[in-house]
Amino acid sequence: NRRPGGVCERQESYTDGRSGTQKMKISRAIRDKSQTLERSRDRHGNEECIRNMDNIEEGEEEEFDRQWREAMCGGRMSLPSSRHPSSKQPPTGRTAQAALPAPPRSSSM
Repeated sequence: NRRPGGVCERQESYTDGRSGTQKMKISRAIRDKSQTLERSRDRHGNEECIRNMDNIEEGEEEEFDRQWREAMCGGRMSLPSSRHPSSKQPPTGRTAQAALPAPPRSSSM
């Protein structure tokens, strides 16, 4: 569902029971510009983070994030950019662990 001005956010997450891989995807769009952050973790705890941008040039990420927050909040900033999920750098470390639960432990005996 898009808000007025062509603004939307979509969040998806799932766990593959066979492989134990957990995936999370957040997509944000304003009209013809969009940004997607995909994060995955395998059963061994190895993480991967991929950021894709459509119609956003390198260096325009902060401006897109600012415009998106303003459009979603009606001009009110609800989160400081340093805590916002799409701030300058993709989140790493503990932030990723909060977004995805710990992988299931396997018993060898």
